[in-house]
Amino acid sequence: MDLLATSVLSGIAGFCAKFSDEASERKVPLFEAVPSSLLWGLLAGLLAAGGLSSLFFALALASLLAGKFDHPFHFISLAAFILVVFALPMPSFNPWLFSLFLLAALVDELSLPFRPIALLARERLWLWAATLIAGVWTGEWIFLFAIVSFDALYRAGGYLSARLFPPRVQAKMAKARKR
Repeated sequence: MDLLATSVLSGIAGFCAKFSDEASERKVPLFEAVPSSLLWGLLAGLLAAGGLSSLFFALALASLLAGKFDHPFHFISLAAFILVVFALPMPSFNPWLFSLFLLAALVDELSLPFRPIALLARERLWLWAATLIAGVWTGEWIFLFAIVSFDALYRAGGYLSARLFPPRVQAKMAKARKR
């Protein structure tokens, strides 16, 4: 998969990941959340099959280990990811890169008490640093482009979700559900 396609697909995956996550956290019964969850899982699986298996397996495992899978939308994404991973051949998997990405993704997901580490983790920069190291180490910058694109649109998904699901809209939807 080329750099532009990888960046675009990673960005869409990041947007869908955050959009469906926000819908689940805000308890908004949104029809778009299920397709968004499916698309996130399918794209992550496709990207893994497209040569980024070390990165996307690490992201999935870090989320599982950190206990981030706590809503049916998350399990829809995971099921779609697993389906694609088993359906398509994995051209490459580097256990060293996987270990580096997994460690960085875990640090990004966990709440840590040490302030400098916590600041980088809150902004989810450890994985960026790991992909930068991977680029220097391997000469392949696709991991860095993929995670920067993923994260940029992940943040955009959070911003859009906050605009679409402000607290007053959530309260109205909760009232409508009770009727």
